[in-house]
Amino acid sequence: MKVIIFAVSLLISFQVLAESSKVQLSDGISIEQAQTFVGQQKTVCGEVIQTVTRKGYTYVNFGGRYPNQTFHLFITNPKRYNNLGSLTNRTVCAFGKIELYKNKPEITNPQSITIKD
Repeated sequence: MKVIIFAVSLLISFQVLAESSKVQLSDGISIEQAQTFVGQQKTVCGEVIQTVTRKGYTYVNFGGRYPNQTFHLFITNPKRYNNLGSLTNRTVCAFGKIELYKNKPEITNPQSITIKD
């Protein structure tokens, strides 16, 4: 009997975890919250203020122009993504691992980029 109760509670725990990760992926966190989740994979959403391509890399800045951005994407292979220049002044969500660069949160080569508006 104890084994059945344990198995059921374990199954419920997995379902709760799966549902909470779905909510996180669909809803995302704000660019202001990103620094709180350094080292974790999250969906971060906000308005793109500036997109810059230099030396084959693309920087997508949220919340301000460089160096005053709140959050940014660093993309080493811009050809992998469609028309990054069209993201400026749009609400965008990006999914990936949040890291710090010069004490600001970033996602390098996000697994997905979605325009929300």
